[in-house]
Order: sequence, then C-alpha cells, then structure tokens
Amino acid sequence: MYTEDDLAVAANNIQYWLHHRELLRPHGLYPSFIRVEWNSTINGWACSDVVQNIDLQTASKLFIAEGMHYYVNAPQPYQGLYLYDRELMLEHYASRTFDFNAFGVFEADYVGVPERANLALTFENVPDGFTSRNILNYSNKYKLLNYDSFVHHLPNTFADNPQAQGGKLPVLGLIR
Repeated sequence: MYTEDDLAVAANNIQYWLHHRELLRPHGLYPSFIRVEWNSTINGWACSDVVQNIDLQTASKLFIAEGMHYYVNAPQPYQGLYLYDRELMLEHYASRTFDFNAFGVFEADYVGVPERANLALTFENVPDGFTSRNILNYSNKYKLLNYDSFVHHLPNTFADNPQAQGGKLPVLGLIR
C-alpha cells in the first residue's frame, strides 16, 4: 500500500478492496477508493477530488452478473493511495510508473510528488472502453457508492476551504 500521510484507511476498506479485486481481476481493473471529507455546510460527506457528478449514461461502467456487482469510472480517479496485491505490484515495478525519471511529475501547482506517486497504474494498460484502471463499486438500485470505498481525508483541506473546488460535492447524489 502507498498512501498519503493524512488518510484514515480502515479494515473495512481493505476487505472491500480484497473482495472486489478478485471480481475485477479478469477485466484488467481494480477497485478504487474515494477520498471524502466532512462538509459541515451540507452536514455530510463530500468528495475531496471528484468535483462533478458521475453520469451513468456517459461514464465507463462494468456489470458483473455473479453477485450483481456494478462498477463505474469516476471522472477524477484520484484517490490519494493505492493498494496492490503481488500481481499489481509486479506490474507496477516492471512499468515506467515505478521509475520517477521516466514517469515524471505533473507540471501543475496542485500536483506534487506524493500526488503523482499515488497514480501508479491508474492510467497504464487501461482496458478498452475505460478511462482508468481503478473503478468504484456502486448500488445500481440506490445510485450510491459502496461506503467501504470511502477513505477520510483527515485534514478536510477542501471542505473547510471556500476557495477550494473539491470537498463540496455531496457523496449522496454523486451518481446520476
């Protein structure tokens, strides 16, 4: 696991990842986490990084009939961490994503070395029809993300900052 130093990763997050990894393995995808912050203005969880709703009509998605599992790509797949099993870590180690000089760092004010490091395989070997390898599990009936995919971004950097773009979009109602 690689994680930024300000995330609360709990046992239910790990169990979620392990379960969904096995389901997604044959599809070349892996389960994603979503960073959330408590937003006192909306009195609820808000997305730290996803700043636009996920439109099920246009988003890349996957349905696995066994177990009735639904998955969707987030428009902003940043999650502040990655969790890999041996197979994914060996792939990462053998790829350009493991070499800082080959992979580089984004030239943006908001993306530094830790943020770039956590992307790892996100955009490598992406299956056709998807925008990234990490994908979120959701309830098709209720249009809600799996709660076990939430990792709390502890400092609430975005939710508590009126100038920040992130931390404003409620998790409830994120999927449309």
